[in-house]
Amino acid sequence: MDVQMVKMDGIEATRRMTQEFPGIKIVALTTFSTERVIVPMLSAGASGFLVKDTSPDRILDAARLAHEGGYVLSPRVAKELVASVQQSDARAPRDLTPAEVLSERELEVVSLLAQGMSNAEIGAALFLSEATVKSHLSRITAKWGVRDRIQVLIRAA
Repeated sequence: MDVQMVKMDGIEATRRMTQEFPGIKIVALTTFSTERVIVPMLSAGASGFLVKDTSPDRILDAARLAHEGGYVLSPRVAKELVASVQQSDARAPRDLTPAEVLSERELEVVSLLAQGMSNAEIGAALFLSEATVKSHLSRITAKWGVRDRIQVLIRAA
């Protein structure tokens, strides 16, 4: 899904499609990679966000991953999201409840996730199985009350 289209922007189109067809998987593929576009697109239900300079092989991998229920961000998108959050003082930090506090390992997983790594890449970097990475992500989503890895990134921001 492109973000900028003639009759309706991709964010609204994504929102409508994911509401009408809950099982649909949409990956944004666009030239825009600023927080003001990324966050609304992901919030609308996109399973990923890629920039148009992404290689064809990576686009195919992203489509397969989305189809399997996974999520993907271009490394540039993840980097821009993190940089935007780190530079922004507009959001007042709030105290986490004890149930929301992440373990050191869970924080490492979130950090690597923010770098755009897949579960397999996170596992390799931390010397964990992919199943263990998925288990960590499941605990993180439960602690934070979010539904998926994209929302983990938004929440971490």
